[in-house]
Amino acid sequence: MASQNQTVDLTVTLDKDLMANGEELFRSLGMDFSTAFSAFVSQTIKRGSLPFELDAVGQSAESVQETKEEYYAELRRRADDMGAGRNCAYHEIIEVDD
Repeated sequence: MASQNQTVDLTVTLDKDLMANGEELFRSLGMDFSTAFSAFVSQTIKRGSLPFELDAVGQSAESVQETKEEYYAELRRRADDMGAGRNCAYHEIIEVDD
């Protein structure tokens, strides 16, 4: 780990909106982007893992939950449509022997 008087310059490519939103949030927390990134790296090293959960495709747990809620809301909407006889095609039940 580098001491406080040793620093390196780092170039990171971010989406413009992500950078602007990050800067705004970090300012509200009393720090700049560089300090926030240093805190992220420090916590990652201390924990030996990322300081938040990601799913297999890199989404945060909160984002995955929002996606699940949208998915289930759409399923409920379609089930309601089927119950009301809208957008419903007849399908025979297929029996499978165990």
